[in-house]
Amino acid sequence: MHTFSVSIQFIHTTIIAIWMGAAYSPYKIFVGLCIATGIGVIASAVNSYVQIIDAYSSYDGFFIGIYPHKNVFGRVIVLLSISLFLLGIKLKRPIVFVFFGSLVVLLYIPMSLSESATSLLMYFMVFLIPVIWVIANTKDSIRLIVVLGGMGAVLLALALFLVVDIDLVDKLLGKLGKDSTLTGRTFIWSIGWKMFEWKPILGVGFDAFWHAGIFDDARQIYLALGESINGFHNAFIEVLVSLGLVGEAAFVITLLAVLYRVSSWFFLSRSIEKIGRA
Repeated sequence: MHTFSVSIQFIHTTIIAIWMGAAYSPYKIFVGLCIATGIGVIASAVNSYVQIIDAYSSYDGFFIGIYPHKNVFGRVIVLLSISLFLLGIKLKRPIVFVFFGSLVVLLYIPMSLSESATSLLMYFMVFLIPVIWVIANTKDSIRLIVVLGGMGAVLLALALFLVVDIDLVDKLLGKLGKDSTLTGRTFIWSIGWKMFEWKPILGVGFDAFWHAGIFDDARQIYLALGESINGFHNAFIEVLVSLGLVGEAAFVITLLAVLYRVSSWFFLSRSIEKIGRA
């Protein structure tokens, strides 16, 4: 019954998303997303001073704003950053783009306060948007030089790490406040993989593992981590456990299709409107 009810909710949300994509232009969606996430960030900043609700997590003390978890707050900042960059590109005014870009840089302050490592990595990846846009709108020869130069720089950096014998993974995780278990993620991933092996074809049911209240492994995770969590912090394992190989295949095919469409529109049309429709 739980799986059925949350599946209905998910289908309802999907239908709304499809309707919005058909009824509104990508520009209007970006504007709406920018306004909604911007209000959330501003409200979080105001709340940190007036303390209408707890602005910091009672569990780990990290800044969460008006949201229930630091990762949720971090994702809001990432979505706001993406919207600002894309709107700056769409409006085609250098001063507007610089202004929006400055706002994205300033968003690092609340992002760092949340100490959400996953969101922080996504935040830095957002800065690839203007880089990719510049590459896509330059001459083919210059674009090739930039791409090859970037690949060469990455290979050189990896070679240097190998030569000086630095554990790149541990160093990176240490900088992000993590350890080799990714603060317990590998533990819950191992349990997720065990559940997948038990029901590999269709899974245990959408959202059933965490909220149906019938799996001892879920209670084991709660007891081991000392906090309530609602996911594996890994979309691929989440789908494998919930929907099995059938769901995973649909998930991966959808991701690849979206990536192909966006990449095709981006490099062929160089239009934000068409990228959004893709």
